[in-house]
Amino acid sequence: MKRKSSIIRIFIFSFLLLSLFSCNSIEEEKKETGKKDFEQQIKSFSESLEDIDKTMNLVDMLNKKMEELEEKVISGEITREDANKIAEKLNKTYSREIARRANINPASELPSWAKDLGLTEPKGLILDQDFSKETSVNDPSEAYNSIKLVYTGNYDIAIKQARIIADKANIPLSKQYKKAFEFKEKYGKEIEGISGITFMNYEFGDTNIKYKISISVNQNGDLTINAVNMDQMKVFQE
Repeated sequence: MKRKSSIIRIFIFSFLLLSLFSCNSIEEEKKETGKKDFEQQIKSFSESLEDIDKTMNLVDMLNKKMEELEEKVISGEITREDANKIAEKLNKTYSREIARRANINPASELPSWAKDLGLTEPKGLILDQDFSKETSVNDPSEAYNSIKLVYTGNYDIAIKQARIIADKANIPLSKQYKKAFEFKEKYGKEIEGISGITFMNYEFGDTNIKYKISISVNQNGDLTINAVNMDQMKVFQE
């Protein structure tokens, strides 16, 4: 559990640092935009640092509560089953607030470049802006196009809409889910641990692809659309 908490902490911190990349060019911007714009940059940077502190405090609080929960299980004060239920509630509460504070560029719809790829938005589901975000090649601090839209609602509707979106964009079912469905059809049984559905146009480790696209639904019925321009990302990371 401690390892999981550390991974969450590292991810949030890395994400926030990336969003502040533009501070490296502050001196150049001072010359180009003048003193007023430069002072605004300093102010925004300071506010961003405060956001980091607030977010990291939340991560610390979540980690502490998870550790206290684990200690209660070890001491026999509560059962593992009860601890898991409490941990799930804690994760939902803190994860949403952490995501909201860390989400510097919330997204409300598909950008034009994503629509050009054939992607569409689902019907009958609600956009969750706390977890939906985007980056743009037109922003020097981001330098590549990416979009993540998360929708909540009914599980069956989400599955149906994911199939429709994937079909329109010509995104195939992932190999893992394809095997799971073939197993179910052949033996009439579900594969334990497999729920929801995922469509993706790549395999893990693929590097020679311009756009990575995935449409997925988790066990809670949350539908997520992900798309990233990998060519732009590679240039940005060089």
